[in-house]
Amino acid sequence: MTIIGSGQKEYLSEWKQKADHFIDKGTLTYFEKMSQSELRAYYKRSHLMVFPSNYEIFGMVLLEAMYFDLPVISSDNGGSDTLITDGVDGVIVDGFDVNNWVSAISKLRDDNKKYNTIKNNLTLKDHSIYTWDGIAKKYIDVIKNKFD
Repeated sequence: MTIIGSGQKEYLSEWKQKADHFIDKGTLTYFEKMSQSELRAYYKRSHLMVFPSNYEIFGMVLLEAMYFDLPVISSDNGGSDTLITDGVDGVIVDGFDVNNWVSAISKLRDDNKKYNTIKNNLTLKDHSIYTWDGIAKKYIDVIKNKFD
């Protein structure tokens, strides 16, 4: 497992104490930051992206992962409900109960058909929707539909 990113110092310090055991064993790799070119390589070689964020303005990380056809399990946040159709091209987990997250991850890990369906749906998508122009068009369509 690879974790990339940082957060609030208090949370990160507490998390790191728990994670150090797994880092020492070599089952977890942690990077506070990563360049775009390095990140691209990680997206390409990963099997799943888990994004349990309780605060996300839009979802750039989700866009990046989905652009590389990487199935995503995400919390319901600022970008997930716009970018992900739950069960079709990703999974949205309601809340932060660890059992719900483990269940969602286990289901995709254990159900190759479901995993491959989500991955194929990402591959079949028009990837231009993951660009700023594509996102702007989608938002304009949403706004027009609300006022029509």
